[in-house]
Amino acid sequence: MAFLTGAELSTFCGGASGETALFTAFADEVTHAVEQYIGRGGIRGYLTTGTTLVRLPALETTDSTEWYNGTGDSIILCRRRPITAITAIYEETATTVWTEITAAWYQSIGMDAEGGIIQFIPDYGQTMTIGRNNWKIRYTAGYTCSGGSEDRPDDLLLACKLWGQAIYERKKQGVTLASFSLGPQSSSKSFTRESMPAEVVDLLAPWKPFGVTAI
Repeated sequence: MAFLTGAELSTFCGGASGETALFTAFADEVTHAVEQYIGRGGIRGYLTTGTTLVRLPALETTDSTEWYNGTGDSIILCRRRPITAITAIYEETATTVWTEITAAWYQSIGMDAEGGIIQFIPDYGQTMTIGRNNWKIRYTAGYTCSGGSEDRPDDLLLACKLWGQAIYERKKQGVTLASFSLGPQSSSKSFTRESMPAEVVDLLAPWKPFGVTAI
């Protein structure tokens, strides 16, 4: 389930029943815009069920494989968070030869799930071999968006809804929503810092890391 569904956004905005499909695409765009604004957008990797490099959702729970540079350190700062499970970690020990780390390495792992940090406890002496994209991690991260264990942060969810509602109302005033294109070019022009309501700015402020440039 998406972080924000089209049905949820349509209900929040009071949309017409015939606009369901459009609101589904619209909800995806506003969620992506929020991800970009708080510095979590543009993450690329492989979904567990696929072999094509794709843009990964940053907020909804996803099982994926990503590549990282070896830094010589014992810390991996994952691109998505919160981390809910680590499935496997591999090192490229020879060209295109991936070797899973040993049981001792797994036993040395400490984790800050909310911060997206995987750390090999220094006492064990494990560090990442220096290299470019020579570490591969399969893990699950993000917020559960359905079922009894749903844990979507209320402020992030409300920010997505309010920003989507603001754009929806603006389009209703001058352009029929049915004719509004949601492609990358139009969305990049519509979901801008200037179009964000002040309430959304306030809701997202705690989520935005220092030094991230607004879209």
